[in-house]
Amino acid sequence: MNLSKIILLIILGAFLVACGSSPPENMVDTPTQESNTSGESGEAGDSSETAAPTEEPTETSTQEIEVSEDIQESDEVTETPEPEESSPLLIGPAPRTHSTMHYNPVLERVVMASGYSCENTWSFNDMDLNDAWAFNVEEESWEYLGELNVPNPFNQGYDAESERVIYLTYGPIETWAYDPTSGEAQNMEPADQPPETLITLRLFGVPLAYDSESDRLILFGGGERPGLNHDQTWAYDYNTNTWEHMQPESGPSERAFHSMVYDAESDRVILWGGLQEGGTDNMVWAYDYNTNSWEGLENTNGPEEHYERFGMVYHPPSDRIFLYSGFREGIGSQEEFIFEPATWSYDYNTNTWEEILTETNPGKRTMYSMAYDENADKIVLFSGEQTSKYAADLTTAVWLFDPVTLEWNDVSKELVGCP
Repeated sequence: MNLSKIILLIILGAFLVACGSSPPENMVDTPTQESNTSGESGEAGDSSETAAPTEEPTETSTQEIEVSEDIQESDEVTETPEPEESSPLLIGPAPRTHSTMHYNPVLERVVMASGYSCENTWSFNDMDLNDAWAFNVEEESWEYLGELNVPNPFNQGYDAESERVIYLTYGPIETWAYDPTSGEAQNMEPADQPPETLITLRLFGVPLAYDSESDRLILFGGGERPGLNHDQTWAYDYNTNTWEHMQPESGPSERAFHSMVYDAESDRVILWGGLQEGGTDNMVWAYDYNTNSWEGLENTNGPEEHYERFGMVYHPPSDRIFLYSGFREGIGSQEEFIFEPATWSYDYNTNTWEEILTETNPGKRTMYSMAYDENADKIVLFSGEQTSKYAADLTTAVWLFDPVTLEWNDVSKELVGCP
């Protein structure tokens, strides 16, 4: 609005006031109203008084425009921005050791749970992490499943027939069944189970392997340290909620921190490695539940010395077992434990080993969790310790191994380590 128009409106308004009538609403201009209210004399007909208001509307109009622009700028600042696509692993489980992992065919995901955190690594206290997570291989992302609600779930195996994860816990020894789809956990309280004398040993470092043909979970060995390990073979049936002490005539020597997997094509539970006082034999052992017998096989071109605290999985399409190394017991202090990052495959039918040379691998690592994802045809490895068995040098590292191309791939995106 130009200055002449403003002056004309003011004169018109003054004339109407003098005549005792109000201006029509549609004729009221905001700048004119403000000039009337801002004038101090109160005499609208005084031309000397109206000179000042004629300048004020212009300034006021400018201020209104500036304020409007400020508001517009403020709106732009406070407007919620479009969320940026973040790295898939920015949200996921904390770094840990001694976690458990299995493939869940119902969820079509690898499920990882529990473990010791950075602050509690090798404290031998109760496990301070009791969460459960599912890893999506295709999207390379984690999904939180909730609290596990199973106390100290050190050993586990997935019962495919009942769609339950069976945990054998320590302190005291208990048998728990966990349903990953509902998140419910139940203390099974079987009438009989591994004897109370093993409670002090806590079945430390013992795996469970699921024999799908017999619908049994097989347990062997376990213990707390050399000299306190045992060589017992047990089988658990979820349907009848019973543990059976198998007592075969012969079998592997007592040990802990070994690995066991079920070879579905051969219907055998395969065992290798572990810790024993004076050293563990380097043989491969195969257990047949139907005959309740162990078979010892000489190590043919395999690792020269056994590993401890390592992962081993069975790959059905190739009918081979894949292993990633842990460490070998050193002599003296814990810093002398020997790490040899290596990937191996084993064929039970021919009793042959093959070392797989890859351009990259997860490096020095022990007490990680590892499982085969049937849907994605990949092996997933998560977290673990990187130097010695007592060091809290953990990260959220996730590695995938392709059993077809025989390559490792780091899909961690964003690493979170110990403080």
